[in-house]
Amino acid sequence: DFGTLLHEILHGYGEWVRTKHANDWCAAEPDSAAKIDELMHEVIPRIRSSVLMSRASYRHRIERIRRTAQQVIRHLTSWAKASSFHPLGFEISFGRGMDDVRLEEFQLAGGAALSLRGQIDRFDVTKTRDYYLVLDYKTGAAYINLVEVYYGLRLQLLTYLLVARNLLAHTEEKELLPAAMLYCFLKNPLVTAPHRIDEAEAKKLLQGQLKMPGWVLADADVIRALDSTFSFTKVALTKKGEIDKRKLDYVKTEEEFAILLDYIAYILKDTGRQILSGEVRALPYRLKDRTACRFCPYIAVCGFDPLVPGFSYRRLQSHEDAELMDSMELKGKEEVG
Repeated sequence: DFGTLLHEILHGYGEWVRTKHANDWCAAEPDSAAKIDELMHEVIPRIRSSVLMSRASYRHRIERIRRTAQQVIRHLTSWAKASSFHPLGFEISFGRGMDDVRLEEFQLAGGAALSLRGQIDRFDVTKTRDYYLVLDYKTGAAYINLVEVYYGLRLQLLTYLLVARNLLAHTEEKELLPAAMLYCFLKNPLVTAPHRIDEAEAKKLLQGQLKMPGWVLADADVIRALDSTFSFTKVALTKKGEIDKRKLDYVKTEEEFAILLDYIAYILKDTGRQILSGEVRALPYRLKDRTACRFCPYIAVCGFDPLVPGFSYRRLQSHEDAELMDSMELKGKEEVG
């Protein structure tokens, strides 16, 4: 699997930088190409045995993986030069007996409890250990919006942020604040232009396609610490040092992050309640022109068909962000029974 191989290579590379170069990605840069080749020789046989070397088409796929890994690591190294954050860990597993993070279970009615299992791709902190962020690697498209969080359709990044907060509460002497939750693209995109461009322009276009979407803390100092060049995230500051109003969809205040984390805990517990209540109806959502069935591989199993009497979509309504935040704040304070 293309994504799995890239994840493994990035994890191995990050651990190598942490142990051999004191977490200095810039110092590791001269040896990065050789290290990527070394990791590929280790990872590919372990994941795909020798099948990837058996045909020319597979060998071409390996070269694609190599070029993509090189591009991603160049991009992350450039970001390291512009950022005050550094990785605290890679592929941090949680929820199982021997994992890095032991989470408190969510208590449900009747003495039942809900536990979570997963893995955070990358977890960063500032050098002063005041702020933290989580990164999730994506080989495809990625985005986040408040409507889908509200309806429980996009919980991954916020759940990781919640897990990271729990981890830090057990390991740090002071409370760290969330600075960002971001998607990092594992891609080597094709750059096109209507006219001939030089290398500098090509790099700028490439960087634009690799900008990390997500939510960043609405604090000018944190935004500068995260990305002093404003080239790696979707957020930017004006010449006056204020957050660019065109980028407000990508920022959240400290209070909003707190509301969101409480709301995620509520959604998780409410999901557990629904499971215990025996709620198993095939009731996929429809939000505007999108449905849960569009890419679902299990449509033949569930048998859902809106043309058949008795089947219908769960129609979700869009709302203003302020209205959603107010509703999430109230729900986050509720006790789920």
